[in-house]
Amino acid sequence: MDRVGNRRHGVSLPYNYWTHAQWLSAFEKLSLRIQDWRNRLGLYPVPGRFLFDRSLHFLAKLSIAT
Repeated sequence: MDRVGNRRHGVSLPYNYWTHAQWLSAFEKLSLRIQDWRNRLGLYPVPGRFLFDRSLHFLAKLSIAT
């Protein structure tokens, strides 16, 4: 989907996606705590959902860890 949406605009596409573990590590280093994590966002209609909805998108509600 990056290619479809961005290539025509000349956006560089390095395909450097972080893993779940990398995100967790970054949040920990920044002293952030996950309050809510959603990776089933339903961004694409069927059948696109089966091709493009592979945990690359997520929403996270974060708070400062105390």
